[in-house]
Amino acid sequence: MNASDFITRQLAAAGWAPIHTEAAQMLRPEVARYFQTFNAWQRSPAGLPRAFPGAALYKARVPGFGDMLVLSRSAVFLAERMDWLGFPATAVELMLPAVRPSAMAAAVPSRRAAAAPKPDDRLDRLREIAGHEPPAHDCQRRREILAARLELANAGAVA
Repeated sequence: MNASDFITRQLAAAGWAPIHTEAAQMLRPEVARYFQTFNAWQRSPAGLPRAFPGAALYKARVPGFGDMLVLSRSAVFLAERMDWLGFPATAVELMLPAVRPSAMAAAVPSRRAAAAPKPDDRLDRLREIAGHEPPAHDCQRRREILAARLELANAGAVA
C-alpha cells in the first residue's frame, strides 16, 4: 500500500483521510514509510482535490497534531467523524473545494491557478471572483464564480 492507496481506502471507509504522516500512521502503521509523500502534499496541497476527485481539502485543528490537512467527501459532521477515529477536531475550515470528475475534463491547468492566495487575501479574492456575472453555459469560470459565492455565504461574508 502506498500513500495514495491509503487515502483512497480511507476516503471509501471513513469519508475522510488525514494528510499527515503521524495521523495516517495511527490509522495504518504501514504508511509510515511514505512520510515524504505526505510531506510533499503538505507543502503543496493544491493538487489533492484533482488527484482524489470528489474530495475537498480542509484544515482541521486537532490537539496534539496542530493544523492538519484533511481530505473529505463531505463536510457534514466531519469533526465528529474525525473524533470517532481518535482525532477530536476543534475547528474545521474549507481550503479547496472538491473537483468533480466531469469538471476535470473541462479544466485547463494554469500556472496562475496553482499559486494559492495568501490567507489574508482569501476573502478579497473570493469577493472579486463572486462579483462577476457567471456565464450562462457550464464552464470552469461559472463553477469558480458559484463556488466563491457559496463559500462567502457559508463564511458569513458579504460579496
